[in-house]
Parts: sequence; C-alpha cells; structure tokens
Amino acid sequence: MNARLHLDIPLNGELVTAKGEVTLRNNSLFIKPLDSTLKNLSGKFSFINSDLQSEPLTASWFNQPFERGFFHQRRGKSLPGSGKPQR
Repeated sequence: MNARLHLDIPLNGELVTAKGEVTLRNNSLFIKPLDSTLKNLSGKFSFINSDLQSEPLTASWFNQPFERGFFHQRRGKSLPGSGKPQR
C-alpha cells in the first residue's frame, strides 16, 4: 500500500481539509461482518475529508475474480467552531 496525504490547516478558524490518494497492490482486506477476506486487492481510491471515490478495484473473493468501484459522500455539512460545548 502507498498513500499520499495533504492537510490544509487554515489559521483563521476555517475547517481543516484532508485530501489524499491510496494505492493498493496485492493487499488483503478482511470484511468482519461477512467473516470473509478479499485477496490480491489492487487499485486506487482518493478522499477529501470523509468523501471517498475509487477507480475500479480488483481482487479475488471466494477464489473468483472481483471488480468493484465505490463512492461515498458525507451527508450534512460540518460547521466551523471551537468544539467546546456551550453551557
């Protein structure tokens, strides 16, 4: 696995942005709820904060070829703030 991470940390109180790209090459991924493992997982995905998007990922699952991409976008918006609860 190879990854790149870029953090944008504004000093004016605006939201921090984390972006990056992950490259998988013949990795394994255990899927706990299914008690199953994807083997030889390869491909790329990128993220901006909690939003994820992939190119087609390839793997072997139950000894069969498997190809799938994914996309996840966070619902709602984060708001800037100090993170301290108000009393």
